[in-house]
Amino acid sequence: MKNFFKINLALLFVSFITLTSCSIDDDDAVVASTTENTISASLNRSGEVYVFPSDSGEISVGIELSMASTTLSSASYTVNGVEHTVQISQGETVANIVVPNVLGSSTTIQLTDVKGLYNENLILGSNTEVTLISVPAASSNSISVVQVLNDPDGSFYFTFGAFDEDGGWLGDAYGGANPSFSIPLTSALFNSVDFAPNYFAIDIYSFALTDPGYTIYIVFPDSTVEVFSGNDFF
Repeated sequence: MKNFFKINLALLFVSFITLTSCSIDDDDAVVASTTENTISASLNRSGEVYVFPSDSGEISVGIELSMASTTLSSASYTVNGVEHTVQISQGETVANIVVPNVLGSSTTIQLTDVKGLYNENLILGSNTEVTLISVPAASSNSISVVQVLNDPDGSFYFTFGAFDEDGGWLGDAYGGANPSFSIPLTSALFNSVDFAPNYFAIDIYSFALTDPGYTIYIVFPDSTVEVFSGNDFF
């Protein structure tokens, strides 16, 4: 914004006479610091984050400014590599990014740039990337499992087998092409034979006889998550 000042011509003339009669000042010019005006933008989540199902079916990630901007600002980001832009209104400190919460999906958000009108001093902060992994809800009575085939066009069949302490196969407790299922802890397994195994194993078979790789997320009753991945198809 430009400020206009009316200056009395007589005062201007006196000032000019005074300045021309003084010696030259060799001191360094004082430059105003811009550090106090620097505003950083960061995501309010970072790293790998496991996300449980929600009623809205969506996941929200905030772009947060370290202080309110005095002008309209814009932030650029990518969702799984696709570019997007969101505006942050003057005086606001947060803009939300909303993505679908799809069981078994993985969504990576990366904050790439932030700008303000009139060249305000906006910079990227420390948290600029997050990967959201949608997993089943924890249950006090079961272990929840979801499997993800890295090839979205591939088809697979799996069996959930039980084995004894020596690694001997006891039987298949469950099988099918549904990528999500639960392992009951307090009742007999669905379609299971009558056995008391020492451990279970998930065998995955690829219909296309390809080996694109897989990831298995296992959610325990206490909400802890274990991840198994590889490409050891049968």
